[in-house]
Amino acid sequence: MNSIVDIDSNIIEDCIKDYYSNKEFRTSSMRKANPKVHIDYFTDIASKTLKSKVSFVSGNYYRHNLPYMPHTDYKKELNNTINFVIPLTIEKEAFLIIFDQVWSHDSVTWNMDLNIEELKTNTNVEGYPIDHDIEGLTDKPFDKDFHEKYISYFKIDRLHGMTAEAFNFIPGKAVIFDNRKIHCTSHGIWKKLGLSLRFKYDGE
Repeated sequence: MNSIVDIDSNIIEDCIKDYYSNKEFRTSSMRKANPKVHIDYFTDIASKTLKSKVSFVSGNYYRHNLPYMPHTDYKKELNNTINFVIPLTIEKEAFLIIFDQVWSHDSVTWNMDLNIEELKTNTNVEGYPIDHDIEGLTDKPFDKDFHEKYISYFKIDRLHGMTAEAFNFIPGKAVIFDNRKIHCTSHGIWKKLGLSLRFKYDGE
């Protein structure tokens, strides 16, 4: 289940300042940095939302202006099944697309007919999610209206059997979801800054 939670505006401002306090960033395509503030605050929100005690595993700020391919973030050795995505700034409208389909193995990014030159964490895989043993596929074509509105930079037949939900990237409106679910960004050109945190359930 995907959950929307509200984040205090003062926390958002602190995170923005925290990001820009960095002098160096990782990767050129998505300028990343480690968060240094309010981890306990976000951990508490995740625990209350999920109604279960969770522990922080890892996280990063990210800033980019082009779409990011379908991918997952799960690492079996870390058991970090929870993603907490916090939008911080946005210049034009953008959406986080979360598919209902699941990849239960270690993190993967599918190239979807496009070239990806720089991937440091996820493994770049040729082709499309439907070429692999993802869970939850239907026997129906992907929704045409959804495709046109949010992710027309993929060929619709590459999404056959998949279903998805779109979350508007609005500062202060965060999304908590299972990071084994395939997810990506919407089409378009925009500039956005976000914070992605990963948690695990305590005792697992």
